[in-house]
Amino acid sequence: MSTILVKYGNVDRDMNFVETLPEPQQLHSDVDSADALDATLQNDLVHYDLIQASSADSGQVVDAEPVRTHLRLLMDSGMAIRTIAVLSGVSRTTLSRVLYGRPSHNVPPQANISEENYHRILCVTTGMISDDEKMTGATGSTRRLQALAVLGYSMKNISEESGVSYYVLLEVEKQSRVKATVSVAIQEAYERLRNQSPKMDTPAEKKSVSKIQSKAMESRWLPPRAWDDATIDDPAQEGRLNCECKTVKHKHGTRDAYLTDKCRCTPCKKAYGRIAKVNRILAGRGLNPNQQVDAGPVRKHVAKLLRRGWSVDLIADGSGVGRATVSRLLYGDSAKKKKAVKTVSVKTSNKLLAFTPTERRKRYDGTALESVDATDTKRRVQALVACGYSMAFLANEFGTHRQVVSNILQSERVLRTKAEAFKDIYDKLWNIAPPQETPAEKKAYTTSKKFALQNGWPLPNDLER
Repeated sequence: MSTILVKYGNVDRDMNFVETLPEPQQLHSDVDSADALDATLQNDLVHYDLIQASSADSGQVVDAEPVRTHLRLLMDSGMAIRTIAVLSGVSRTTLSRVLYGRPSHNVPPQANISEENYHRILCVTTGMISDDEKMTGATGSTRRLQALAVLGYSMKNISEESGVSYYVLLEVEKQSRVKATVSVAIQEAYERLRNQSPKMDTPAEKKSVSKIQSKAMESRWLPPRAWDDATIDDPAQEGRLNCECKTVKHKHGTRDAYLTDKCRCTPCKKAYGRIAKVNRILAGRGLNPNQQVDAGPVRKHVAKLLRRGWSVDLIADGSGVGRATVSRLLYGDSAKKKKAVKTVSVKTSNKLLAFTPTERRKRYDGTALESVDATDTKRRVQALVACGYSMAFLANEFGTHRQVVSNILQSERVLRTKAEAFKDIYDKLWNIAPPQETPAEKKAYTTSKKFALQNGWPLPNDLER
């Protein structure tokens, strides 16, 4: 028989509770028996102490694994380790060493624990903590704060929107767990702010937003568009930036996605690191992998492939050259108002010139990459231009670059998917007048009509649909 004194802080309900302590294994398997305590006493609980007044075998030790499992269950349910320490009367240091050991000294989690602490810890149940004190992982909260910082929101802005203290928000990034109520408040504020920009009405506000965005960029934090609801709270997932390049579609796990789209997911970082490592090795051997040569012959070769039905993506994948490199070779960089490059590296030139496929049509017949005769597609484009639609307008409808539409007019074959897409655009626009509301739209209309007239392109009514 052992006597246990149960003391409830300031509540005047001290009592002696006498029972026969079961074996450690029995107590662990029936840990929920503590829930049988008077419910009213649990509701009044302010401070929970278990003191073993007398026990003949109090100096014995038992296996710590059941306690370790129980502690993990308590923490998974949202209970902080400091709360477990208060409720059990066992120091946080002891609990920490049971769970983690001493990593700084390469000491593993302890294998045994005193029987007294064993009983104290197992008497703590999940019902002893209120919802306001429950904890959750801080990963999602940290990522949301960083994403809002990329948009230019300060901690003060987020504090006002979420109702969470400014100083509490500053500590979120330093912790692995936060209160569930804080996490929910940050999430709700994030949903309200993620699709709008911070106020920049005054010079001071503009300066503040610029400063916050600069810090976020230096820290390589990801914006809201890099996350979705399924990944932002999962520590095992990594944010990925969607490609927003107007000329080509970059794939993750490539150097182009790392440099152009600023994506910092693990596959993109590894791809960039591999290429950088090769360049360092070549430079160490006195070789220059970036020696430049005239881009003219390479551009002619790639243009010939385009006329035969190859796309920029297929040429890039087949040759092993980045899509952005092929695009800059052909079209330049419209976003930065740069013309097509005049030189390319020897390595890029050799790869593109060595890519001379001859069996493309047969290989891709019956697939989305099958090519068809481009005559009908060219006639539809010409007819729409004769109506007054500009190349840029048609490219925007198709979701591509203006140069792609221009290339179709010079190609012998075109991908079946492109041909079908332009047929849909033609069916949608052939009997609708182009917009002419703004001066720019009026100029585009007049220029397109004049260009089509000079080339003798027919109107849609003159074509057999």
